[in-house]
Amino acid sequence: MEVTGIKKSPVSKTLKEIYIDFEYAFSLYDNNLKALGIKENVTLNEEKYKKEIFPVICKNALQDALSYIAKVNCTKKQVEDKLSLRKYPYDAIKKAMDYIGEKGFIDDYEYALSFARMSVKKGKGERYIQFELSKRGIPEDMVKEVVSLTCNDECLLPVAQKRLGMILKGREKPDYKDLNKLKEYLVRQGYGYDKISDALRLITEKYED
Repeated sequence: MEVTGIKKSPVSKTLKEIYIDFEYAFSLYDNNLKALGIKENVTLNEEKYKKEIFPVICKNALQDALSYIAKVNCTKKQVEDKLSLRKYPYDAIKKAMDYIGEKGFIDDYEYALSFARMSVKKGKGERYIQFELSKRGIPEDMVKEVVSLTCNDECLLPVAQKRLGMILKGREKPDYKDLNKLKEYLVRQGYGYDKISDALRLITEKYED
């Protein structure tokens, strides 16, 4: 097992990618390389990797995960993706995530609930919330529960009325084009077609009275 290359990682200035026999093997930080005596043309063996190198990789993965958690509100999947981007091996990522789970450093449910509430305040609909939470690795059953707690029929109407006022620009009554613009806007905000239709019906009835 000969070290045939040490390259800069594209995700960190101090992280280096180590190549063994011309194939990527693992990543370490600059200070790790010096401490472990790793440089080009040095020969490594399995025992050194298991007893000296892999424990350092696991430590780095955990430290990077904890650093990321301290900086941003995130989900378990987002942390895993962050570690994968740094090319940590599966076993190192699993060890880090197991530790984080045991200590309760991440609560996906609280994250999902907070995200949904904030999205509703911003005028976003249930489809937007469902898509974004799923993308962040929140389980489907948890997404459904959070959406049911935060999204209701009363959320959409104020959003629609506010947007319509902006579309009308002082005019008293909307025409077909105005309502179509409103519909398109609400779709982009992530509201379902049925709820949009109900809101448009209520708004139309208001102007007919």
